[in-house]
Amino acid sequence: MSTVTRWFATLATQSINETRRINLVDRRAHPIEGVDRFSGVFATITEVGSPPGGGPIDFPFTGEAMISIWNVVPHDEGFVEVTIRIVPEFFGLNVRIQLLVCND
Repeated sequence: MSTVTRWFATLATQSINETRRINLVDRRAHPIEGVDRFSGVFATITEVGSPPGGGPIDFPFTGEAMISIWNVVPHDEGFVEVTIRIVPEFFGLNVRIQLLVCND
């Protein structure tokens, strides 16, 4: 039976093509929820901002930028590298990356 664990990372982008390292736990420390080179990792990305009336930056919306994830690379040390692409050039864009980690 496969296990699926969901992780979130909210960050502000710094360039139109950037690679980010998202630290999770490694499978040696946590065999079920951890990440290693054999983990299946699926990623989605969405722009986030404050909801109408104010509040924390956790409200997903469709903005002017086209954002995508190009590469998803799990590592034995318990982190996942993702490459983010943003068109046109928007800097400081608040995004949420959702990772689904599947370990058989």
